[in-house]
Amino acid sequence: MQRSSYETAVLVALALKRFERTRVRLSGIRLKKISGRKQLRSVFVQAVIEELNDMGVLMIELENGGFGLTYASVLEGAPALPVARAIGSELRDLRSGELSLSDIESELFQSDGEDDDDDDD
Repeated sequence: MQRSSYETAVLVALALKRFERTRVRLSGIRLKKISGRKQLRSVFVQAVIEELNDMGVLMIELENGGFGLTYASVLEGAPALPVARAIGSELRDLRSGELSLSDIESELFQSDGEDDDDDDD
């Protein structure tokens, strides 16, 4: 029996609650089993994500396949992102044209092995 996105979200949320962890991974195979589907269409997955969001559960698709789940409430105590301190100069430089988005992407997507500290020269 195929379950609706709401029914699937309720079951996923119940499994998360009963597992008593704040973050877990869920394979696509398990989501298929829970939902009673042979295929997971992106529209269905997005609907499940939205239903879970309404229940206070965040679900994201992981790069290696499957999904990550956590409670939105775990973010309540997280520190605020200091945007002005973190990227204030970049916002000004983007506005003035002195910086391009590709410059920012270079820093953002550089491999972890590269040294991004130019003070060593």
